[in-house]
Amino acid sequence: MTKIKLSQTLKFLTGRLNSVTGGELSLRLDLGKEHIKPGDELEARATLLCPDKMRTVDFVAISLEGQVQRDGKWQEFSKTAEVAQEIELPANYEFVIPIVLYIPEDAVFTQEGGHWRLKARAVVNGAVDPKAEATFEVRP
Repeated sequence: MTKIKLSQTLKFLTGRLNSVTGGELSLRLDLGKEHIKPGDELEARATLLCPDKMRTVDFVAISLEGQVQRDGKWQEFSKTAEVAQEIELPANYEFVIPIVLYIPEDAVFTQEGGHWRLKARAVVNGAVDPKAEATFEVRP
């Protein structure tokens, strides 16, 4: 019996998905800063590239995750918003979504900084689901 490596299987499945959807979709997150102070705004952008053919963006979910200190305890912080609902994109089009997020004043940080994540997920044509993630630090 021939063994198939997991990496080969993933390449095959990715190739099959790309042939079904008509090309590769890519989603990228770009942060304006790598370090931010609690209470400041983080400016970022999500870029969705739709090559080859026209597609419909069902929605893009933007999530912010980190930790805050409330009532003397560390608590998980997570907020999500859906944007760009039902947008028609022509072939070979780059769709840019500007993002401005407020970082809570009680964001937990230590001397090393608090680690936060910005995530984006696009649902295109009801099935294709590209994702992107960027990390940054909250420092005094």
